[in-house]
Amino acid sequence: MSFLAGLLIDKFAWHLPLHRQHQRLREAGLRVSRPWLTQLAAQAAGLLAPIYEAQLASIRASRVKAMDETPIKAGRAGPGKLKSSYF
Repeated sequence: MSFLAGLLIDKFAWHLPLHRQHQRLREAGLRVSRPWLTQLAAQAAGLLAPIYEAQLASIRASRVKAMDETPIKAGRAGPGKLKSSYF
């Protein structure tokens, strides 16, 4: 499981393509095929689909939706000044 977790984290969180991961594995002495890595990534992502669906259903069913407000400066409040806005 930890191999799959590392594979997906490297791919999606750190944007490391599978062919680069394949190169790293080969340099470490592990001989695996690139199509096998692709199949593993697809199957592991498929296993995460029910978790995503459950979280989305929980958000939709919730009476209260919460959101983080991030302040930014945007727009013009006057010459040389920006208005405070939120994402």
